[in-house]
Amino acid sequence: MAETKTQAKSPPLPWKVWIFATISSAVTDALCASNHTVNRRLSRFLDPRASPSPTTPVSGVLSTDHPHPAAYDDAAAVLRFLDSSSPILPPNADLTNVFLSGDSAGANIVHHAAKWFSSNAHLLKTLKIKGTVSIQPFFGGVDRTASEVRLEGAPIVNIKRVEWMWEAFLPVGSDRDHPASNVFGPRSESDGFDWGTFPPTVVIIGGFDPLQDRQREYYEGLKKRGVDVRVVEYPNAIHAFYVFPELPESGVFIDMVGRFIEEKSGGVK
Repeated sequence: MAETKTQAKSPPLPWKVWIFATISSAVTDALCASNHTVNRRLSRFLDPRASPSPTTPVSGVLSTDHPHPAAYDDAAAVLRFLDSSSPILPPNADLTNVFLSGDSAGANIVHHAAKWFSSNAHLLKTLKIKGTVSIQPFFGGVDRTASEVRLEGAPIVNIKRVEWMWEAFLPVGSDRDHPASNVFGPRSESDGFDWGTFPPTVVIIGGFDPLQDRQREYYEGLKKRGVDVRVVEYPNAIHAFYVFPELPESGVFIDMVGRFIEEKSGGVK
C-alpha cells in the first residue's frame, strides 16, 4: 500500500514561539468555562486589572461579559469620540487620515466599525477613514471549511475553541451563520448598504491558519461588491504570526502595512 503523507499542522517554529503558543492556548482554554462564561477567578489571578464592570463594554473584546453587539457599539463610540476632536488628542492628530487595523477578533470588529463609519460618515464632522488592515480576520460559519478540517490542531486556533467563542458572543439562539460571524453568508444583512463607500482594505492570510478559507471568502466578498481590496498571503504563517519578531514574516508584514498606509494616505503617487 502507498504510504499516506500527513499534512503538517504548522511550519517549523523557534522554540520560544512554540512554548508561547502552547502556553497561551492552554491558558485560553482554561479561561473558557463550560457554561460559556469567562473564568473570572482565573483571569483576575493572571491579571488583577481584568475586572470589567457589568455594564461597560471593553474595546476590542468579543466577550461573554459583553456579547453581541457590545464590541461593535464600543467601536462606533470610539469613532464618534475621535470625531469630537477631544482635547485629549495630540495637536498633530490628523482625523482626515485615519486607518483602522485589527487582528483576529479585532479584524472582525474593524469590519463592522468600517461599515458603521461608511453608513454614518455624513453625520461626522472631521473623521475620515482612508483604509483598513484586516489581519487574519476571525469569521465563521456553520459549515466546516477545508482549512478548518485540514489544520485542526494548529497553533493558537482550534475549532473547539472557535466554537466556544462564537457561542459565547453571538445572540442566544443564533448559529455561526449570523451576520456578525458569516458577514457574506446565507443570512447576511440586505440593508441597502453602499459597498462603494467601504474603505480600501488589505486582508492578511496565513498558510497555517485554520481560518484562512474564511478570510479568502471575506476578500472575495468585498471584491465582488466593488470594494478596493487586496489580499496578502504568507504561506508559512500561523495565526497571530506577526506578534513574534522571531518569525521572518513578521518584519515583512510590518513593512507591507507601512506601504499600504502610505499609498492610501496619498504618500505614494
